[in-house]
Amino acid sequence: MDGEALRQQVGRLSLASATLDHNDVLLVERICEAAKLFLQERSSELVRRACGMPVLQCYSSDATPGQSEERFQLGSLLDPTAVVRRRGRCTAEYLMHCCFLKACTPAGITIATPVFQDGLPLSAGKSMWHLFSAMRGFVKTLPEHGHPGIAVQFYCFDRGCFESLQHKIMQFHATLLPTPLAEPEELARMKQWYCSAACALHDGQNALKWSLYFYMSDASLMKNTHVMIAALRNSYEQLATHLGGWLQESVVFEEDDTYEKQTWSSLWVALGVLPQYVELLL
Repeated sequence: MDGEALRQQVGRLSLASATLDHNDVLLVERICEAAKLFLQERSSELVRRACGMPVLQCYSSDATPGQSEERFQLGSLLDPTAVVRRRGRCTAEYLMHCCFLKACTPAGITIATPVFQDGLPLSAGKSMWHLFSAMRGFVKTLPEHGHPGIAVQFYCFDRGCFESLQHKIMQFHATLLPTPLAEPEELARMKQWYCSAACALHDGQNALKWSLYFYMSDASLMKNTHVMIAALRNSYEQLATHLGGWLQESVVFEEDDTYEKQTWSSLWVALGVLPQYVELLL
């Protein structure tokens, strides 16, 4: 599959109106796995193309709960035909992290690439050591890539583990130097710029939660709010169930000569309709 065909496939699979069958799901999984490997290699290529120019690397992570389905099958050595199967759902916390690199080549061309990975289950815990180990197994730092220029390393974490994790990363960066070292060690250390910040989105969310505590602490108010939201959801479900039939009976398409055909074609394509269906509509 060449680049243009891959771009078209990604565009088709990313449509909000797309309905994926079993083969499409397998294709999505293959594209995601290939993208992860490609972006990892591209991050190393970006550092090489920088040719000693300053490079920025941003890393951020956060833990989020996710529900998964588990299956168990137990057999008996005395009776191989006796098999017990059980299945159920469980909620586990996953570490979602991503990385972003950006640099400018000596020719003045800005280059950038993201790097991502599957969520890691935090089944063993989410202490500072667990989060730090996950970060180290995810992506290399700029000195580990062998970058000889200024390396700006930025980290962003939840404030709940920010202090301990920041201290550990500072200790880790104090030991980092490019390999091989072609300049005095003092100069190489001066090129390692480390900075970090707590997640502003978490701060805003907590501030909103604390500001509404006076209203949310009323149990009767929260119960009435829950009943109201549940009623709205049920009403919306009823509306969505009959919306298709109502639209078919009430909406009639009429030909409009106000705009040219190309204008309408561009509009339908911008709304996500595939080109072969646009021809049918027009």
